[in-house]
Amino acid sequence: MENQENKLFSTQNIIRMGFLAAVAVVLMQFDLSLPFLFPPFLKIDLGDVPAVVGLLVVHPLSGLIIPLIKVLLDILIFGTTTGGVGEFSNYIISIAYLIPLMIIVHKNKSFRAILIGIFLGIVTTTIVGCISNYFIVLPLYSKFMPIEQIIEMGAKLNPVINDLKSFVIFIMGPFNIFKSTVVSMASLIVVKAILPAMQILRSKQA
Repeated sequence: MENQENKLFSTQNIIRMGFLAAVAVVLMQFDLSLPFLFPPFLKIDLGDVPAVVGLLVVHPLSGLIIPLIKVLLDILIFGTTTGGVGEFSNYIISIAYLIPLMIIVHKNKSFRAILIGIFLGIVTTTIVGCISNYFIVLPLYSKFMPIEQIIEMGAKLNPVINDLKSFVIFIMGPFNIFKSTVVSMASLIVVKAILPAMQILRSKQA
């Protein structure tokens, strides 16, 4: 008989994913802007940490589900000031960060493997973040804030910035590296705390 714990949408796992997504929404409200480094509309939060926990203790594919529930709950509870563009971008970045870890921990949940997955997540977040912002997110966001104003905000922080391309390279790139590094550090602290319990559970299931 197939172990219910291995089913992504078992009753228990749905409850766990919903709980972790709710925690993620709460963490999103404690966001932080660094106006001396990045434009104020770019904010750092720890909303992806519960998704890291989820893909380790619930199911690897919960790394796709928890961020989706998170952004939907955030819109439902707190609304949106960007017509969903900010939330859409949040989901893209979350997935880019989590997919390498999801792939690696599918077969190996050692701390070293988790560390590699998180490091690769920083790389994919930076690449995907730059591409998505240049072609999709910032053009959509310009409906709420003119693209010229966005570029001007970047130019005040870095005089090299004079167009959308340079804004993405010198603002979005460093921002995604910084944010994903902060999330990674918080995630590793949590993972180190729960890893012994995970190993005990795996030994009992063996």
